[in-house]
Amino acid sequence: MRPDVFVRRIRLPLRVRGVTLPNDDATYSVYLNAALPAAQQEETLAHELYHIEHDHLYRNDPLDLQERLADLRPRKEPEAAYGFVRQGNVLFWQKLGPGDRAEQIRPGDVLKKRVPSRSLPLGKADVAKGDER
Repeated sequence: MRPDVFVRRIRLPLRVRGVTLPNDDATYSVYLNAALPAAQQEETLAHELYHIEHDHLYRNDPLDLQERLADLRPRKEPEAAYGFVRQGNVLFWQKLGPGDRAEQIRPGDVLKKRVPSRSLPLGKADVAKGDER
């Protein structure tokens, strides 16, 4: 069972991303540096939760070892994002890659779902050939 964790965003020195403290009632308070960007605050929260889940606050392991373990923790794969990708007046519903951006539907657009081939995954070579599966 995961204990209750209270997350607060406060001003901390810029070199401090976050701090976790145990409370008297067996809960934890995680303090995140409010000056950090949201993505870095999320990463810091995951780091601090790793400390809680692995009882780092109650172990006598060297602090630098605990920090390295939290930094090297397994990362969750981000959920795949889907959206429409435009080719002329045809919009394909597909998984968005790093350089793709989702397009808005306009009058006259043709909507298609891109289905990968069973033998080869759909890639830039398929698109360049005009393959509209």
